[in-house]
Amino acid sequence: MLLWDFQQSPLLEEEQKRILKEKLATRLQSEGLLQVESSESRSQLQNKEIAFQKLIVLVSEALRPSKKRIPTKVPRAVVLQRLDRKRKQSEKKSNRRWRPE
Repeated sequence: MLLWDFQQSPLLEEEQKRILKEKLATRLQSEGLLQVESSESRSQLQNKEIAFQKLIVLVSEALRPSKKRIPTKVPRAVVLQRLDRKRKQSEKKSNRRWRPE
C-alpha cells in the first residue's frame, strides 16, 4: 500500500490539488492521503514499485483536461424528415374532422 499526501506536496499548484481532491475523492482516506494498493507480485518491493507506477498514472489521468464537446448541427435531411412526419400527422388529424357536405 502506498500513501501520498498531495495536499502538502510542493510539486502541485493549488488548482491541481483541488482537481485531485475532486476527481480522486473515492481513493482518499479521512486524513486526505491518497491510497494506492498493489498485490500483483509476491515481492513487497515489486508491489511498491507497481503501486508507485499506478499512482503516477492515476494522478496524470486526473490532471489531464477533459475535451470539450463540440455540438454538431442537425443535418438538413433529418430536419426535413421531421417536418414531413409533422405534415403527415397534421393531414391525418385534419381528415378526421367532420365536414358537412
